[in-house]
Amino acid sequence: MTTHSWAYQPSHPAYRTAWPTMLADTRRIIDQVRGLGIVIAGPDGRRAPVLDPGEDMGLNGDASTDLAGEPFILLAPLPEHPRGHPTATASITTNRKPYDLAVTAVLLRAALLIPEAFAVASDASWAQWGNGSPSWPPAVLRYSPRRIVAELFDACPVASPLREGILAVRFASPPAPPPVRQFEPGQAVHVHAYGNWRPGTVTKLGRTRVTVRYVRNADGRTDERPFPTTAVHPADGVTLVAVDQVHRGDVVIGADEQDLTVDKVVAGRRRHRVVIYTNESRATLSAQTRLRVRT
Repeated sequence: MTTHSWAYQPSHPAYRTAWPTMLADTRRIIDQVRGLGIVIAGPDGRRAPVLDPGEDMGLNGDASTDLAGEPFILLAPLPEHPRGHPTATASITTNRKPYDLAVTAVLLRAALLIPEAFAVASDASWAQWGNGSPSWPPAVLRYSPRRIVAELFDACPVASPLREGILAVRFASPPAPPPVRQFEPGQAVHVHAYGNWRPGTVTKLGRTRVTVRYVRNADGRTDERPFPTTAVHPADGVTLVAVDQVHRGDVVIGADEQDLTVDKVVAGRRRHRVVIYTNESRATLSAQTRLRVRT
């Protein structure tokens, strides 16, 4: 028997902000898992998974071949609560049926994406989250939730994000909203899309969003879509540098907008690099992941 548990705050601003990304990332995970020969169905084990923005997320294994189990459900974002952000808890016993690969990859992605509002525990160890299961199809045995998340999102946590339990989880209060940035058409900016920082240009302004045309891949193809103002960063005085081109003394702008000075970069496993900063914090990233570096 394998059971995974999670605690989360559906009314937390970070959860609401991340929900579209969680849906998009879950689609990518499901596509990857299906490509390995595992059927992912809706919550009842039939039809398609539920991945609509206004509904709760739901998926399961294949009921037609007795590979369904308990349904995996994540609540859609809830409105602000006047007394704070209530914590929801849930668990699922998958018995490591093949759909467990999708469930655990989604849970791991959520825990890494919004640690301030999402926590995961499991009776399977972090080492087991790095291995396949004998009950899975032979072609899938080399895969694991950790590998799926690493390949799709360049996310390789140095330490295990799994908690010992969820009953005592206490989430910190959400930080004050960042100041609203001002933009203008034609302005050079950076946006985070498809798991990496990308250069772009502002094309249109809205009340709460900024439309940016950005370079999607190494071939120079572009995409254009609106982003929240908090997700668009001016490119003035900042350049995007691949991790394997970062050097000691470079000043990297962290996720919290704080400056971090690089102490050294060392080779990690599977073509990853470990960036060690002078404050002793570190990050393990794909060599081609781009960081925002002050010029």
